[in-house]
Amino acid sequence: MFFRMCEGPYESQAERQPMKEIIIFPFNYRNKTEFLINRHLCREPLKTLYMAPHLGKIRDFKIRYSVCRPSEALLPATHSLKTLATELVERFSGLRIIGEVEKYMAVISILKESGTGRLVGNNISGVALAVMQFIRDIKISSGSGIDLPGIRKKVSGYDWKFAYNLDILLDALGVMEEYAGFLDENGLMDTEDIYGKAAACVGDIAWNNLLMEGFYEIPEYQRAFVKALFEKVENITFSFCMDQGVSPDVRDLILDRTLAFLEEAGDWQKKEIRGNGCPGREECYNFSSQPEEVKGIAGLISAFLASNP
Repeated sequence: MFFRMCEGPYESQAERQPMKEIIIFPFNYRNKTEFLINRHLCREPLKTLYMAPHLGKIRDFKIRYSVCRPSEALLPATHSLKTLATELVERFSGLRIIGEVEKYMAVISILKESGTGRLVGNNISGVALAVMQFIRDIKISSGSGIDLPGIRKKVSGYDWKFAYNLDILLDALGVMEEYAGFLDENGLMDTEDIYGKAAACVGDIAWNNLLMEGFYEIPEYQRAFVKALFEKVENITFSFCMDQGVSPDVRDLILDRTLAFLEEAGDWQKKEIRGNGCPGREECYNFSSQPEEVKGIAGLISAFLASNP
């Protein structure tokens, strides 16, 4: 049977004190979502928010919730970080998210009007796309605020082997600065800006209970928003995975950094869940190209389904 029915009593909200807890599962623990619904999700769906990194996980939660609690007609509210942040800024910030085509035309216009610099002498369409990606990368790797003068000072102080590369980078930073002014003048924001703007709007949410599942990495540009949610919501359960079998690079570069952020962002109670008798099995396959990898994965899935009717 695909789903395991939830069992056991749940402590009522009236009996439960406000709590922020991190539940740490082994990666091979089966039916984590059912465990969370049973043990850590209150029976007040109108006051509860479930969050996952993507819509596929949210759909999976809704199915499992309905199986675990068939007598409940209402489901908790569900969001990814992006959908919740987008909804908050559209309702409360007064700003509009700029579309990709509109952004492209704005960058093209800035490049044409500048008239000088190493960037303009090349294919302007390709340069515009490269500058858009440059802006996106800086915003994603930065926190809630971007210090363009500080970035310019830092790159200028670097010992560049070729001054040409420095000139290109400084020109790109100049375009980014003008683009930021364009957004401010027109009441616009990039998709990467929504999390910082939404952090100021979380006071308007009405949920008292939050369950977050599947978040193993929280990028810098999302952290102010996540921290604001932690400060606003009284009862939080954050589901996480960690065990001894994790490779050192994943542990050091992703999992440990996420746990460090969580510990800085709130006062948590940690609970470690033991494995439930389902040992993991690692299998490695080497493919010569991405199309071969997709074809190979499809073949492995077909073989598994054929052997497990």
